[in-house]
Amino acid sequence: MLAGIDPDRVEVELRTSVFLIRTREGFYSFFHKSFREFFYSRHILSSLKKGPLELADALDTTPITPECAAFFCDLVEYGQDGKSRDGSCNQETLKNHI
Repeated sequence: MLAGIDPDRVEVELRTSVFLIRTREGFYSFFHKSFREFFYSRHILSSLKKGPLELADALDTTPITPECAAFFCDLVEYGQDGKSRDGSCNQETLKNHI
């Protein structure tokens, strides 16, 4: 367990989240695939900043959909603060570099 994280609070957040659903088996999944694609694109970007091994691990889990590539490019172009960068990322660039 991570220090400082209240497991009861995590459970409440998961049960009351509007973008998660719980299956009959008790597993959680995203209400819509776009949430998964957005968070996966953030994971790819984070892994890219850490190094090639982390990036390889991230890319080994799930195929990159066109929607995920678009989210990734938006994160590269605008950053998490929403400020425009150089605008050089597009889906074709992503395909050529990953």
